[in-house]
Amino acid sequence: MNKIIAGLTVKKRFLLLLAMFTIGFVAYGLWSFKTLNELQINSPLYQRIVQGKDLVADVLPPPEYILESYLVTLELANASDKKDQALLINKFKQLKNEYDTRHQYWLNQGLTGELAVLLLEQSSKSAYQFYDIAFGELIPAIQKADQAALSTILPRLTKLYKSHRLVIDQIVPIINQRTAADEALATEQTQAGNLLMLAILLISLAVAMALGFAIAHSIVSELGGEPSNVIVIAKQIALGHLDNDITLTSGDDHSLLAAINKMQDELQRIISQLQDQVDYIIKGDFTQHIDLSSKSGFELDISRTINSLNSGLLYKIGGNPDDVAYVARQIASGHLDNTLMVRQGDSESITAAMANMSENLQAIISDISHSVDAAVHGDFSYRMDEDRHQGYAKTLAELSNNLNKTSENALSDIGRIANALAIGDLTQRIDKKYSGLFGITAQGINDTRSSLLSLINEIINAVSVINSSASEIAAGFLDLSQRTEQQASTLEENSATMEELASTVKQNAENARVANNMVLTTSTLTDKGGSAVDEVIKTMDNISKGASTMIDIVEVIDGLAFQTNILALNAAVEAASAGAHGRGFSVVASEVRLLALRSTSAAKEIKDLIANSVATTKSGSNQVDIAGKTMLEISKAVTLVTDLVSQISSASSEQSTGIDQLNVAMFQMDNATQQNASLAEQSAAAAQTLEDQARHLQTLVGTFRIR
Repeated sequence: MNKIIAGLTVKKRFLLLLAMFTIGFVAYGLWSFKTLNELQINSPLYQRIVQGKDLVADVLPPPEYILESYLVTLELANASDKKDQALLINKFKQLKNEYDTRHQYWLNQGLTGELAVLLLEQSSKSAYQFYDIAFGELIPAIQKADQAALSTILPRLTKLYKSHRLVIDQIVPIINQRTAADEALATEQTQAGNLLMLAILLISLAVAMALGFAIAHSIVSELGGEPSNVIVIAKQIALGHLDNDITLTSGDDHSLLAAINKMQDELQRIISQLQDQVDYIIKGDFTQHIDLSSKSGFELDISRTINSLNSGLLYKIGGNPDDVAYVARQIASGHLDNTLMVRQGDSESITAAMANMSENLQAIISDISHSVDAAVHGDFSYRMDEDRHQGYAKTLAELSNNLNKTSENALSDIGRIANALAIGDLTQRIDKKYSGLFGITAQGINDTRSSLLSLINEIINAVSVINSSASEIAAGFLDLSQRTEQQASTLEENSATMEELASTVKQNAENARVANNMVLTTSTLTDKGGSAVDEVIKTMDNISKGASTMIDIVEVIDGLAFQTNILALNAAVEAASAGAHGRGFSVVASEVRLLALRSTSAAKEIKDLIANSVATTKSGSNQVDIAGKTMLEISKAVTLVTDLVSQISSASSEQSTGIDQLNVAMFQMDNATQQNASLAEQSAAAAQTLEDQARHLQTLVGTFRIR
């Protein structure tokens, strides 16, 4: 078997192993499926078991067993309430429907033998007879309350129920026996199926293990060692490590590990030879070539590539590499006066490129030097010839020209504005936008020009205002001088008038003092009259209160007389009731009644007189109250007149004093007016001088051009 397996490829070996496993597990699965299909839920055998269980569940409790229906009939026979009867009848109908449903179910289940006869024929026959009698006779009798009919119907129903119960008792043992037999058969089949599946599984595993061992042995032999060791060595070689210690079995020259060992030796030899060649290249020796006569495979390709590389490098350098390196170091240090020997017609080699670069650098540096010299002397109009250069040299030329152009434009604008400011022209400004320091300078010059322009405008406006104000001030002071003279003469006339007014005011003050004394006397008399009226008002109030009290007393007397009259009437009635014995008492009662009536009449007359007196008193009190209020108003008016006369007297005194002071002030004002006239003449002269200076300043500012 080992020879047969060794002749197969690794892929076929594993396919064989997979096929064996597949066949074993397919057989195991088929048999397992068959067994489980027979024993699974809803399988025929399981259905028979479930059928038996369901049958027992249906025959023992309702609905297939009519025990509950029988109990409902007994409850119906004993129920007297119509509502209870209706509920029990509905329940009985529901039980009948459930019995019909389950009985039809079992008719469709295909029961056979004795079980079918007992359940579907005998038990159902007595059950249907039971329901027919219940619906046809029992329920109508209950609804009619026919006790005689009930006494005959119930024994018949009991007999049918017992007949049904005997059949049910026979069915249950039969069902239990059938279910037990089915369960035993299922257990036997399950055990047999499990043993067969176990045997299939063990055989499949044994065959797979033997085949796997043979395949593993053949694979290890071809690998030359453990697969993990071979993988580690292969990874090390892939990472560039060629110093791996490979141990081979004696006589092994065909395994994968032996091939890897040979590959490692060849790679070491090739790399050693390539390293020698690279050392020559590093030293700058591109003349060494590899002998291709003994090469083959990828070693021949690598050797050819290195030889081509040496030839290409020599051609590309275009000369001695040491000379080229020296010139490059000189250029890097800033020395451009170097000489390189270039092959005739050579424009692609490094030597030609270095020589060309040196010439271009010398040319651009020369142009930049001329541009800088011109800028140092203030000449920014110099421009480098951009068409002479290419690449970075052309970029440098463009940058230098842009720098000179920008500097020339900015400095020209700055010079233009400076010259304009020097001649007083403020209309010039820098409108072009510059960046950097030129932009800051241009903005500063524009801001300076704007500030200076604003200042000159303000000065011009201020000079114009000053000039106008100075003219107005001069005219005003001249007019003031004339008016001051007129005022001085007017003050003299007013002074004489004020002396006459002072004499009149003094006479008025004396008259006001006499009137004030007379008003004070009148005010005292008025106050006394007001006090007397207040006393009269208080007395009238007391009289009114006393009259009100008398009315209350008279009303009490009137009430007592009324009560006495009532008592006299009662006494007369009692005396009349007493007959002869009460005659004397009756006479007394009559006299008392007459006395009470006269008292009532007298009390009424007194009440009317007092009421008239009270009304008269109230009228007098009101008149006195009005007189008191009038006296109070007169007193207030006299007091007000007293205050006014006093104020007039005080004011007249103050006017006299004020007029005296006014005379003094008029004298002082006359002196001040004379001084003001003199000052007005001096101010008019100063205003004329200010106007002349403002005209001169306006002439100076006019030299600036702002529009």
